[in-house]
Amino acid sequence: MSPAETCLSETVATLNFAQSAKLVKNKAVVNESSSRSAAEYMAEIAELRRLIAQMQGEWMRGHVLMPATVAPDLPCGNFLPRIASI
Repeated sequence: MSPAETCLSETVATLNFAQSAKLVKNKAVVNESSSRSAAEYMAEIAELRRLIAQMQGEWMRGHVLMPATVAPDLPCGNFLPRIASI
């Protein structure tokens, strides 16, 4: 904001924005509605990491065994490197 007359339109726009920003109301809600415990998530992560390591080993040997949960139309060459970076 500036008292200079050349900056009047910018000053008015800034004041209008400040007034509208002041009227914004937020209501924070804690997102804790998980039905699983942290230990269950950690066990799932460990299992997924084991599966990734197994699939990478199969891929490196040229014998890719895709589990039923993997979409069959994804090319293995593009699929596994993306999983490895997770």
